[in-house]
Amino acid sequence: MLVINGSAIVTVATASNLDQRVWPDVHSSTDSYATRFAGPVGQYFVNVQSEAIRRQLQIHRIASALDIGGGHGQILPVLVDSEIATTVVGSKLKCEQRLANYRDRADYTFVESNLFPLEYGDSSFDLVLSFRMISHLHDWPCLIDEMCRTARTTIMFDFAPTSLLRFLSGLTFSVKNLVEKNTRRFLTQRLSEIDEVVARNGFRVSSVYRQFALPMALHRLIKMPRITGSVESISRTCGVTNRIGGPVIITATRH
Repeated sequence: MLVINGSAIVTVATASNLDQRVWPDVHSSTDSYATRFAGPVGQYFVNVQSEAIRRQLQIHRIASALDIGGGHGQILPVLVDSEIATTVVGSKLKCEQRLANYRDRADYTFVESNLFPLEYGDSSFDLVLSFRMISHLHDWPCLIDEMCRTARTTIMFDFAPTSLLRFLSGLTFSVKNLVEKNTRRFLTQRLSEIDEVVARNGFRVSSVYRQFALPMALHRLIKMPRITGSVESISRTCGVTNRIGGPVIITATRH
């Protein structure tokens, strides 16, 4: 396990212990992946996600956080701006490249490690998060199990809900890839499945936040942030987003 804290890189344990699978964070930590959230529409996506996380941070008392697979850099700014000591776990050292601007901060640490099982004891962090991961893991319940084990009070993650729109998005993957250029196939989950895995670990879902009524690929296709903002605002006001929207951000707390 390699640890970056400040400008130091410290070998804590041999890297030969790392699982040799290609974890999803290797892709989501790249500059190429970041282009999916570039421009006004992409920034709108990130802003909606960030505000949802901030609202939850205001509810829960959080001093420390573990961000699993967070090399994409979307969550770290929200956490450190909230003065939360944050550790980001990446499956490869190169997953830290987009977080380099935070290396001189005492409240940020990057750890190269297996994403699960994690090399931390039970209840090591107040909050454990993982975004852009569950939809790309066939053994996603194992990730939630580890999040619950290492979290003292709260976990937070996103997933793609099973719905007609997401089903059609999967069928039209080739068209979606033409629009987004670097998209990946993804798995969907039912909220009941999520509830079941969370509950078996002694946690209870306390917040379900659906982000967008229309598929993100459609917004990327039209490239009109004002229309995106207006359509999504109307959809949320009318209750459409709360019924069919995605991705879904889940917050769960320990009983």
